[in-house]
Amino acid sequence: MQFRDFSGSLQGVTRQKIGAVGEQIARAYLKKRGWRILDTNVRFGQDELDILAMCPREETIAIVEVRTTARNGKRPEDTITHRKRKAMRRVARHVQTEALKHRCSLRVDLIAVQLADTHESSKIRHYKGVLPIRTIKKYKNT
Repeated sequence: MQFRDFSGSLQGVTRQKIGAVGEQIARAYLKKRGWRILDTNVRFGQDELDILAMCPREETIAIVEVRTTARNGKRPEDTITHRKRKAMRRVARHVQTEALKHRCSLRVDLIAVQLADTHESSKIRHYKGVLPIRTIKKYKNT
């Protein structure tokens, strides 16, 4: 897959376009490794999850945050702010109930994409379990 080299001039290229390319690369990366994409770009109020995916052994559902940059020397994973971490925790709370219904564990992963001139030469780093998630406890009705 070819796309314009974003590492040069960013004139006219929006952050949304760069983010969309990064998410496309992340989905292809996960699928190639046997992950099943359950949903993408799901909104919970003002919060959004980029990718919801099932791991290859179908025991874990991952909320995957994708961070993308087209600038050399800038690590995408360094762009996660305290505010973004709080939003990721809120999304996890929404998804955790569904994961429990399917008897799956839930975790939050990060895929960092450093764009290059081709999909194949972009740098991808997958960090698993980047945020601790409080477990929802099931209580018996009395």
